[in-house]
Amino acid sequence: MINTKLNKALKDFLRSGSVDNMQDSSSIEVLKEYEMIFPVVEMEHDDLIEKLHIEMAKAEKSKVVQEFLSGLENNEPQKRAALSAYAIMQKFPDHKFESHAGIQCGICSGFKKRKVDFTLVNAMRYLGGSTNNGAPEQLYFFLAESNREREFSVPSGKKMKAVLSVLSSASAGDTPVILEKKIRGINELKFSQDESRGLLDLLGHLGVLETPEHKGFLNEYKNIGLVPKKSRSTDWSYPVDFWLGKYGINENAVNFWFGDYLKN
Repeated sequence: MINTKLNKALKDFLRSGSVDNMQDSSSIEVLKEYEMIFPVVEMEHDDLIEKLHIEMAKAEKSKVVQEFLSGLENNEPQKRAALSAYAIMQKFPDHKFESHAGIQCGICSGFKKRKVDFTLVNAMRYLGGSTNNGAPEQLYFFLAESNREREFSVPSGKKMKAVLSVLSSASAGDTPVILEKKIRGINELKFSQDESRGLLDLLGHLGVLETPEHKGFLNEYKNIGLVPKKSRSTDWSYPVDFWLGKYGINENAVNFWFGDYLKN
């Protein structure tokens, strides 16, 4: 869990909507202290997709997984976020803007041109530790920040094993809401609600939590903005939105992502 001072400043930023609208100068100073403020950049879809593929080409699976496990072991959500981006990018197509309405891309839901507040993107990275909507600007930023990080020592995998133990023991009717509370009940994690939900979203992206009909992103890219939702009001990401305890966990996906770190 991020420290209380930074957590408060980030939530103040989210309530305000922008750094310029923040009333509490101490919160602004905290964001500056932790180098959390990034510029607002006008980006065209095709340039963003090109930059995104460049960052994906730089990323290494082993490093991103180790960063995730380090973020899990040390309660640093920002270090977990790149894995959700990497998973979604497995089959992400290199493409130009395509749209019937001319506003959002029908392939990735990216806008033809828009101003992107990367301070907001970074706040989501820190508070949730995962993308929820698969927006290309989030995937780009999460991977770019990960690529700037140093190499990580191989974590023990102890806390990941604790998470998998909870997932494996879920009752048949358990929903993501129930599972989220069980994840927060793992004493070693000390997760907030946002972090717990972010972790489950991420595990869905990895294919660890999926259903026979609604799969993760290992073998096929899907536009999260266009996929089905379990209900109109849901705020869970795809595919964990459809998961129930009866589906269990996908051991093949667990082995693909974490097999080298869970042997001991």
